[in-house]
Amino acid sequence: MPKRDYYIIAVLLFSLFLLQSISSMALKSAAGDEAFYLSSSRQLIEGSHWSTWPDTIHAPLTYYIYGFLLRPFEFQDDTMKLFWARLIMLIFGLFLGLVVLRWTRELFGDVASLFALTLYVLSPTVLAYARFITHDVAFSALAVTSFYCFWRFTVRRSKRQLVLSAVLCGLALAAHLGAIILLAIYAVLFFLFFLSCLGQRSGPAAAGYGTFFLKTAVRCILYFGMTAAIALVILNAAYLFNGSFRLERTNIWMSPFFVTLSRNTFGRALLFPFPEPYLVGLDFRRYFSAYGFPAFLLGGYSISGRWYFFPLLFLIKTPIPLLVLTALSILLRLWRPRSFIAGRNSWVPGAVCACYVVYACLLNNCDAGLRHILIVYPLLFILVAEMAGRLIRSGAPSRVSILAFFLWYAADSVLIYPHYLAFVNAFAGGPENGYRCVIDSNFEWGQDAAAAEDVVVNSEGKVVVAPPFPTTGRIVISATRLNDYMSPRPRYGWLRGLEPVGKIGYTWLVFDIDPDTVRLRLKENPHNLDLYYALAVIAMEEDRLEEAGRAIEDAKRLDDSYPDIYVASGLLAMRLGQTERAKEEFRKAVLCDTELAEADEHLAFLIEVEGDRAGADRATKEMLFGRAKRSHAREMPSNPAYYERRISLNDADFKACNNLGFLLWANDRCEEATQLFDRAIAINPRYIDAYANLSYLLEERGDLDKALEVRRAYIALLNAADSFQEPRVFYDDEVIMCNDSFVIQQLPIDDELRYEELLKKKIALESDPGNVELCHDIALDYMWLGRNAIALRYARRCIEIDPRFLQAYISATVLFGEKKLPASVREEWLRSIQTDITQDVSN
Repeated sequence: MPKRDYYIIAVLLFSLFLLQSISSMALKSAAGDEAFYLSSSRQLIEGSHWSTWPDTIHAPLTYYIYGFLLRPFEFQDDTMKLFWARLIMLIFGLFLGLVVLRWTRELFGDVASLFALTLYVLSPTVLAYARFITHDVAFSALAVTSFYCFWRFTVRRSKRQLVLSAVLCGLALAAHLGAIILLAIYAVLFFLFFLSCLGQRSGPAAAGYGTFFLKTAVRCILYFGMTAAIALVILNAAYLFNGSFRLERTNIWMSPFFVTLSRNTFGRALLFPFPEPYLVGLDFRRYFSAYGFPAFLLGGYSISGRWYFFPLLFLIKTPIPLLVLTALSILLRLWRPRSFIAGRNSWVPGAVCACYVVYACLLNNCDAGLRHILIVYPLLFILVAEMAGRLIRSGAPSRVSILAFFLWYAADSVLIYPHYLAFVNAFAGGPENGYRCVIDSNFEWGQDAAAAEDVVVNSEGKVVVAPPFPTTGRIVISATRLNDYMSPRPRYGWLRGLEPVGKIGYTWLVFDIDPDTVRLRLKENPHNLDLYYALAVIAMEEDRLEEAGRAIEDAKRLDDSYPDIYVASGLLAMRLGQTERAKEEFRKAVLCDTELAEADEHLAFLIEVEGDRAGADRATKEMLFGRAKRSHAREMPSNPAYYERRISLNDADFKACNNLGFLLWANDRCEEATQLFDRAIAINPRYIDAYANLSYLLEERGDLDKALEVRRAYIALLNAADSFQEPRVFYDDEVIMCNDSFVIQQLPIDDELRYEELLKKKIALESDPGNVELCHDIALDYMWLGRNAIALRYARRCIEIDPRFLQAYISATVLFGEKKLPASVREEWLRSIQTDITQDVSN
């Protein structure tokens, strides 16, 4: 092919890549982690030096790049700043495409290199992640370039290429915490390089073979040592040598892997060359992996790694023509195995792919997004292009078939524009059914949230976004939320039984819900308890109480252990003014599910209405403990004897002390619980969960000053990088604990600060018990916390202090209204009106 034509085609392909990326980028809102990345970048360039958790849980290189480049400029909002940060990171996408083009050209020629570049620029997966400021494409670009330089070293024996490869490996380590696997891959590559060098000799019988064998082995070991050393120096420089080269570490490790390493001399030697913040981040990731992270695939959930997760995800998210070409390429290489290791060492990209497949399937216990194995795609394009180039040269029939596959591949890319992240191939039902197969960063990552918001704002009539309970009208919900991903207790089973009437960018679904729709689906699936629950709640919403009662009784006949139907039954009794029956139904719900905090919350409120403060406090406490227990992604032992055994075996087991204290506290053994929390803190002064539990316990016992002191210590540790902070994810209004510690009511940092203010208000109210406005502020804070029984108590206290304080009546009315207690609502509303009239007369 003439050079001029070659370069024109290459430029056109890169221009197509830029056009698709930039135009689609402008149409998508921030993905789930992008706001977090902008915030962390701002903190690092302002000099935080890895003093907080957000700085340490990701590697810093990409933060530096767009952080420093954008620092001199003023932006009207974060949306514009995010757009420019995305443009900066898109350079890595272009660079990766250039490496794919050049490596393939040097291996297999011009035609094959253009095929590889075409696969790259039209890949929905590459286009999806190249638009984000996450570190995945940057890491892939640096890692693939590093392997490319290593390949050039194997061909030319150039030390310069090996040094460049090592430098790029170090930059890749500084771009992604998961890049630590590169060191293991390089060990494998040098071993294969050693074998390929031996294969170039005529055989063992050749003169001097033993000497050659020994020299080659020593040389490869030295080369690997030099590569690792240079890479580690680059990594330490990226962290400004923060805590580097220390044999004894000050950090208290969380993951079993790092705990084991830190307990022996050899393990400490392995940790020696790494900077402290990097090890803290790796430890956090290993902890996630050890205790599991929620994952969803083809309608199934798991919190532990499944060996088939990434292969199956690859089959779902990769265009069918590329899958076919990949299969043909593998068959061709198996048919001619010598071609895999002969010639110009084309085994390098294949070996790297194989290493990543083994790592993802067998050595990884955290089923995350496809972006974590994004590096496989550019290497795959190189290998597939070789096979395509051979077939093009083999004759007209093969040439036509290959062109047909590429046209099919291009059609997949064009048709999915601009929703690249939502791509799902036809084998899995296409993007229209993608929400049934994959979610989160594999499908819905928040990129269509702005479009969904526009639909909600511009729609006529009632539109509800992700309602916590069944309701009628138009409902808009994300695919991730619909599938109850990262939800400790499934909430949207009733909605999954219905069909959406529309989609927003494939990732947000629109439902039109009315009683007839639910009834029709119930006739088609008469054993779906979630639909009975939905029909009961919707019927109550529309004051068809008899129909609600029938739905509840039908569900009970099907399964009398279904807790949600007892909650619905309790709500119906409240609507009918039958408070005793309501309490009975809520108690039955708790018997069916001891962690059903919703039932305890309703029960606490009804008991508080009757004036039984001790009973309300007990039910509120059970609600809080139910929330804490159900928030864990995996099943947690709830038997005190289990933790007592752990402590007897290891008296320094601070987590066992915390968990035993939590369970004793639940059984009102508060003095013993306090001692255990104190003991956990004494063993590990940076263990934040023990501080949180102790502050709540002290508040319950009335020691508010001590509770505030402990709460302040807790908040000081909350974002500190050296705190023992176990993995947790805040998802909408819920927290998902990916660890093995019990802790009461975890809140985002801003809400934790608000809770600290609540404690201050309660202390101030003790000094000034007649301050009605302060008392009302406390009532509002408890409403915000969802502890409505306590909120009602403080609202009533306001009325006792000042019977003319209108806001207290209004707050009480709102509380009764939320609980659907019409008689109480009417009573409080009349009292508020009378108070308002009294105030007007007095004025």
